[in-house]
Amino acid sequence: MRTCGELDWIRQVKAFLAALPDEDDAPDEARARENYQEAGSKMNHQVKAYQGRRYLHITGGDSPIQREQDAIDIIALCMEHDTNAVLLDGGVLSDDFVRLRTGLAGAVLQKFVNYNIKAAAVIREGLQFPERFREMVAEYRNGNTFRVFTDQDEAVGWLLAPQPG
Repeated sequence: MRTCGELDWIRQVKAFLAALPDEDDAPDEARARENYQEAGSKMNHQVKAYQGRRYLHITGGDSPIQREQDAIDIIALCMEHDTNAVLLDGGVLSDDFVRLRTGLAGAVLQKFVNYNIKAAAVIREGLQFPERFREMVAEYRNGNTFRVFTDQDEAVGWLLAPQPG
């Protein structure tokens, strides 16, 4: 997976701008940088490997996927760790994510598609989700970008399976 592109450019620009001295705004910049780091630290993640392939495991934390920016943060973590595979614990799927009328699931999954990120969510058996969310999960079942599983080993197996083609 190549790590150059739009996200790398954004990171480089942010790093460059952060390094610029600005005496008038120095306290504000430090506070903004601190807030950014705090926001980024809320999503717990681990880089794991299975059969020589790496994947990012998002394990929750204080903040589930609540906005499009969370998808961008996940994509950035993937780029940082040179992987395009993400395992999501079911607890990171917010109420807004599973209520399709909010548009959050569609926006997040579209970002994953745009950046060639393959994602699997592992949810506990017996959890009840809105009918429309279950319909979306059924539609994605045949695709190769997002699937929902009840077994983590099965999810990792699918996530890291060689791409057809």
